[in-house]
Amino acid sequence: MKNLTALLILFFFVFSVQAQNLKDSRDGNTYKTVKIGNQEWMAENLNYNVAGSYCFEDDKANCKTYGRLYTWQAAMKSCPEGWKIPSKDDFLALISHCGGKEAAGAKLTDGGSTGFNAKFTGDYTGDDEFYFGLGENTSFWSSTKANVEDAFTMAIHKDGFNIAVYGNLFQNGYCVRCIKK
Repeated sequence: MKNLTALLILFFFVFSVQAQNLKDSRDGNTYKTVKIGNQEWMAENLNYNVAGSYCFEDDKANCKTYGRLYTWQAAMKSCPEGWKIPSKDDFLALISHCGGKEAAGAKLTDGGSTGFNAKFTGDYTGDDEFYFGLGENTSFWSSTKANVEDAFTMAIHKDGFNIAVYGNLFQNGYCVRCIKK
C-alpha cells in the first residue's frame, strides 16, 4: 500500500496539469492553456482567421469544433503575442515528458492525462486541395524546417495512438498549438 501511495504521488507530480486561459486580443477568442512539464501549451487548437487558413471541408462549424488548419506560412504568423509556433525540439520534449512515443499519443489526445486535449481534426493537402482524416488523425506545425519545401509536424493517429515527428509540405494544412515564449 505504501508503494502504491508513493507511485500515485509520483504520477500526479510528473503529470500535474495547471489549466489557465488565454484571451487573444486580436479577435477575442479565449483558449484554455495547460502546463506540461516546464512548457505551457494551448490546450485547444488555434482558430485565428488568417490568409492561408481553412476550416475542414470549408465548413465554419468545423472551425468552431476543431480550430483552423494552416499552411506553414500562415501558421508562422498565427500565434498571439507572447506565444510562438513550437519547434521540433519543443515537440520532442513534450513527447519525452509524456513517456516517449509509445505512451505520449494517448496522453496528449482528448481525454488523455495531460490536458493537451488533441482532437482528431484531419488534414488538408495543398497540392490536391483535398481534406482527409477527420476523426482519424491530427497534425501540428512546428517552426523547424525539414528542408526547402517541408517543415516538421507532430502527428497523432487514432489507430494505436501512434505519434511521430516528421516533415510535411509547406502548402498542406495542419493545426496550430502555440507554446508560451
